[in-house]
Amino acid sequence: MVILRAQNTLIMRYIYLLLAGMLACANVGAQEMKRLEPELSDFLPLLKRAGYEAFPFDISSLNGESYDILFTTKEYEKGEFKRDVPPSILFPGDRIPSYDKLTIGFSPAVDSVRIATLSIGGVSSLRKLVLRPVDGPVMSGRYLYETRPFEVGTLQPDVFIPLLLIGSFWFDSGGYRFCGEAEFPADMSSKTFEHLPHYYVIGITLKKPE
Repeated sequence: MVILRAQNTLIMRYIYLLLAGMLACANVGAQEMKRLEPELSDFLPLLKRAGYEAFPFDISSLNGESYDILFTTKEYEKGEFKRDVPPSILFPGDRIPSYDKLTIGFSPAVDSVRIATLSIGGVSSLRKLVLRPVDGPVMSGRYLYETRPFEVGTLQPDVFIPLLLIGSFWFDSGGYRFCGEAEFPADMSSKTFEHLPHYYVIGITLKKPE
């Protein structure tokens, strides 16, 4: 009995040492995870996937100047100019504050309407854009639009400066498509405009106050 009890004691010690060694090895390779507070960058892919878009532009060269900034929108249909949406004026007759950025943003479409917002600092203006359903045998009646920036350069007063295009897809033998340059030329010489069934050109016009 004494011998058997001694053997059991040795076996229990061996098992204890074996378990302790396994536990130590497990702790060496263990990784920790901690919960963090969400940051703005965490929301960006979610917002984009939900249909929100933002396009910032550098306007630091206007700091301290006195301009009326007209939020200008032009509507086109089948390549032909249709109308000017009545513009809204930011900083009418005032000296432009020291803001370095102008941002045009789009909210998700609700039915046939999408809202465009132009913001400079804490000042903003909204524009309601009425969309048109696409033609074609498959997705007829749905709204398929793409946003593309224009090439930007010198800011000149009394000249319309196109910044963004929001245009409808078109249908051909290959299906629905929206082709063209990543940035459209400001003179709108791209062949893409010949194919777009409906689109808006959004930009600004600088006016010296009278």
